[in-house]
Amino acid sequence: MQVYRKLWAGQLAAEARLRAGICAMTDPRKPQSGNGILPGNAPPRIASRSRRPIRFRDLPPIQPVPTLIEDVLDEQGLGVFYGQSGGSKTFLALELAHCVATGRPFLGKSVSPGGVLIVAAESRRSTHHRLTVLREEYPNTVDAPLWVWPDTVDLLGRGDSLPRFIAQVKEMRDSAELRLVIIDPYVAATVGGDENTTSHAATAIVSMNKIRSQLGVALLLVAHTGKDEDRGIRGSSALRGGADSVFEVKRKGEEFRLRDDKERDRAYAPPLFYRLRPVELKSANG
Repeated sequence: MQVYRKLWAGQLAAEARLRAGICAMTDPRKPQSGNGILPGNAPPRIASRSRRPIRFRDLPPIQPVPTLIEDVLDEQGLGVFYGQSGGSKTFLALELAHCVATGRPFLGKSVSPGGVLIVAAESRRSTHHRLTVLREEYPNTVDAPLWVWPDTVDLLGRGDSLPRFIAQVKEMRDSAELRLVIIDPYVAATVGGDENTTSHAATAIVSMNKIRSQLGVALLLVAHTGKDEDRGIRGSSALRGGADSVFEVKRKGEEFRLRDDKERDRAYAPPLFYRLRPVELKSANG
């Protein structure tokens, strides 16, 4: 049975703070210099409005949320792929990006096509190589709406990195029919923070929710496991708690498995399996 989620885009940031348990009562008469997470990153003040409780019988019907990738990610959802270093996470994320941009099925699952922006926060050369292979494998898709952001974006809200990113992407959003942003990897987008603290993860969640709500896109984050794989995503568990869908990418011999590890509002999907095959990359000289 499909369970649907209500997306209240205007309240995404506030909901993330509530889930992470970081809301605090403040004196509105005193100026706020920070949000208790990182200096200079104060949360927007929620306007004081008269609210009335909704009676059980008057609750509005739940509206279906469109799916971006069947059994993987909803439109405007927040998803995470995590796994060991070198475990094909980036390969899989780029395959997913190309599938959404071209309308190809992703591991046999249907997609809703649209523009994709990849934030290559760590190894832009590696991302370039892998996308070049996809372009050579599917030569008829060279004009697919797929872009690479050749820099990182600071998910910890320092400086103007995040607002500048959102402003520049807004300029291309409509013509690109943008529907998905991929940030790879999490650690490179949060350099200098303490990933083991709740405040670190909560700040990153708020930033990702700003990207989703202001751009009207889904967001997929690529993250690593720690030394103990069984403990899941490296760092604070608040990251996992703030995501809508979390998938583990794991290698078993020559086969890889994509396992549904967490769903906020829908049934868990069965695991998906795939293999990698070597492809010789052509040089610029042919």
